[in-house]
Amino acid sequence: MLNELLKKDKKSAGTIKLAASLLLLSGILTRNYMLAYISIPIFALGLYKGTIPKDAPGEKSSPVPPSELSGASVPETRSVVFDADINGLDDEGRSFQEIIADFSKERIHPGSRFEGLSDEEIVRLRMGVFETELTGLGEIKLISDGSRVRVIHDEMGHVGNVPENKTEEVLSVLDGDNRYRILWQVYGGRYKGFDPGSGAVASRDADYTVHVELIEFI
Repeated sequence: MLNELLKKDKKSAGTIKLAASLLLLSGILTRNYMLAYISIPIFALGLYKGTIPKDAPGEKSSPVPPSELSGASVPETRSVVFDADINGLDDEGRSFQEIIADFSKERIHPGSRFEGLSDEEIVRLRMGVFETELTGLGEIKLISDGSRVRVIHDEMGHVGNVPENKTEEVLSVLDGDNRYRILWQVYGGRYKGFDPGSGAVASRDADYTVHVELIEFI
């Protein structure tokens, strides 16, 4: 009962003091001195409440700032997406395709998605899968040498170039003042996938692709 009174009217000093008096009286009549003892601090609380003005700052709940209601702001971004030109050679005369193939072979392991998917699953899901699917394994950098923008992997080295039709957009990000991030994926080699024409699984060898997304934080 006391808790209900306090919840209904926390600002009323009179209500609190009345509740304390009733508690004290009940303790005396029933010889429950613990109740009488508890009533003392409650009565003191009522006296304290009576000294606080109704509009005291401590009695008001402040509004929640708009920033807390809306949560953290999501940064605005723009992306330049492209497949690197990997049909050329690096400075040492090595084929980009060969560089990627050698790197990938060391990282293909039994139980991969390519080996794990059965023909029945591929037909049921109507999907395709490459033997090599590398994402985020190492770091990609885009470096301009004045005439072209090279795609450089921290382990493979030079693996291709930014296509000419994307060079201007890429340079505008690299030479700008905004932060940016590079996401990439390499896929290719042996491939098996659902063939809508035959309704069965078709297999082939595919060239490697270096897919890059350059994200600029505006």
